[in-house]
Amino acid sequence: VFCGWACPIGFLQDIIGIKKQVKSPLAQKIDRHGRWLKWIILAAIAPASYLTGLLAFTEICPIGGLTATLPTLALDPGAYVYSAFFYPKMLFLIGFFVLTVLLIRGWCRHLCPIGAMMAPFNRFSFLQLHVDHENCIHCGKCAEICPMDVDMPEHPTSPECIRCGRCVQ
Repeated sequence: VFCGWACPIGFLQDIIGIKKQVKSPLAQKIDRHGRWLKWIILAAIAPASYLTGLLAFTEICPIGGLTATLPTLALDPGAYVYSAFFYPKMLFLIGFFVLTVLLIRGWCRHLCPIGAMMAPFNRFSFLQLHVDHENCIHCGKCAEICPMDVDMPEHPTSPECIRCGRCVQ
């Protein structure tokens, strides 16, 4: 639920992102395979934090880059303290904007380790999406509007679902 309703990165993506999904077979294949990146990033955070002695995710988070790093560099470059994560942070910031332009919720789908960490708990979430299979005509409208490209109503407990409620509307 956090991802669909409270995440500041998700909010930014909704404001500046595209409204239509690219549905070509190649785009779908890249999207499907690219979703593994967030799991790799999640697995790399603990070792990176241990090796550097810094909180790795907070060092690469695009919100920190947008609200602290870039303004500090622009207003007072001498005040910025470079860390081992400066270049990865800039890459993640660029990746955030590229994915926001190319895909609806692209950051969430491909790079967000917090979403990857919470995804397995969708099956046990207090907020569940229930499909009335007797009244569902399988028109595909709920799957079409899903920002995470979840195949609704077939997979209402998908780990990719952010519980935004658009499919319910």
